[in-house]
Amino acid sequence: MDNLKNKKYRGLLLILAVVFLAVGGAVFFGYQNIKDSVAKIAVSPPDYDFGQIKNRDLIQSRDFEVKNIGDDLLKIQGVLTSCGCTKAAIDKLVLSPGETAKLNVNFDPQYHADAKGEIIREIYIESNDPAGETVIKIKAFLP
Repeated sequence: MDNLKNKKYRGLLLILAVVFLAVGGAVFFGYQNIKDSVAKIAVSPPDYDFGQIKNRDLIQSRDFEVKNIGDDLLKIQGVLTSCGCTKAAIDKLVLSPGETAKLNVNFDPQYHADAKGEIIREIYIESNDPAGETVIKIKAFLP
């Protein structure tokens, strides 16, 4: 009788151990898959050269494509510029994987009435991409 109880007890323990390992493994590996999902930003073109323009020229404009090439939602938290001569606006703040947004950048050469030579400005995109802030450079040459 004791031998029969021991076999039932061992069988029950074995079943519980298998269930515990299966559930634990599913939770662990499921967590790993969630943890590995990240948003990743890509900007095209990465930089832009307006070429030679005059200080009295009108505002120069360029659109950039911002794309989420990751496998989690990309959340744009802010778009800033390095100077008041440059304005930037994005049309979407949350991008699903594969989705794109338009980033419009305007450079006003009249802002620097006396400037000459190469002007370089930066646009900063703050997002939840683990790589950190994304920087786009624009430049122009003022003769």
